[in-house]
Amino acid sequence: MATAAGAKVPPPTPSLNKIIDAIRAALPKSVSGSLPAAIFVTGVTGYTLYKGIYFVPGGHRAVKFNALTGLHNTSYGEGANLAIPYVETPVVLDIRNRAAEISSSSGSRDLQNIDMSVRVLYKPNVEYLHDIYRNLGVNYADMVLPNLINEVVKAVIAGFNAGELLARRQEVSNRIFQQLQHRAGVFHIDISDVSITEMTFGKEYTSAVEAKQIAQQMAERAKFQVEQALQEKKGAILLAEGEAQAASLIGEAMNNNPGFIKLRRLEAQKAVAKAVAQGKGQFLLDSATLGIDAASALTTLHAPTAGDFGTPTGVPVASHMLLSAPAGLPPPTATNAAAAAGGLSPASSLLLTAGALAVGMLVSSSLRH
Repeated sequence: MATAAGAKVPPPTPSLNKIIDAIRAALPKSVSGSLPAAIFVTGVTGYTLYKGIYFVPGGHRAVKFNALTGLHNTSYGEGANLAIPYVETPVVLDIRNRAAEISSSSGSRDLQNIDMSVRVLYKPNVEYLHDIYRNLGVNYADMVLPNLINEVVKAVIAGFNAGELLARRQEVSNRIFQQLQHRAGVFHIDISDVSITEMTFGKEYTSAVEAKQIAQQMAERAKFQVEQALQEKKGAILLAEGEAQAASLIGEAMNNNPGFIKLRRLEAQKAVAKAVAQGKGQFLLDSATLGIDAASALTTLHAPTAGDFGTPTGVPVASHMLLSAPAGLPPPTATNAAAAAGGLSPASSLLLTAGALAVGMLVSSSLRH
């Protein structure tokens, strides 16, 4: 056809009828007449083969339903299996262990409310797969297990007290397993394991248990306090007996040996002299307190002058000891002077001469510091 100058002509659209006519013209007349039938036969044959072979995965079994004779009483294992197309239909069932967790609430033997959750492992009996499929279908577990588990758990809980459910938990689990295994066996379901996952008690029982624990703790504390008081009593008795025995022994020693008092006095004077020597500053010492006749002791030895102890010339030692008293202490009185002038017996003066010298040297050292 003539077209305007510069206009493009679109390509012709292919026609399916023209293509089929071209194929028929190229083939012999004997073949071209039976082509549709050959395609039909090939399709039907391929679909038949596809429907005649089925595969069973691992952990599964299959049962076959025959449209003419019904369900077969045989199960078929893993792998490739054959079936009559359009007549037999395979049904694949899972035979592996599966878990079901059911919660149930019931009352114990002592009428306490118990909430318990139970986890059950189950699987179908392979030898009775056809009966399971015929009577219960593919979802057999959902139809049977919830009712069985609830009934068995309630029956077992009713045979125990609330406290026994805690102390004998394993026994409770075993009883549930045995009863559930027996009941599920009627439906050809095998129970592999039963475990109690959760167990809770009512608020009243929980409050009672807490109060009981608190009471037990208080009783133990009171028992400890009683034991402590008894021990303290025994200790006080033993201490009093020891003090009485010590006083008795001291009294006997004083009666039998008068020198015992002098020995204790010398020990006290030694302790005072040591304290004065280690201390710092000036001290006001009374010869009566030390039990020393200072005038007699100094007269027996010699009359030391101030130069012996670093004191001003012409001042007696005893006077210096009194004059060197720290501020705030009472001045020497006639009583103190009389005590200083007084003394022990001549025998005591001889015994205490060494003590007087030691005290004088210690006082001198302290005054120098």
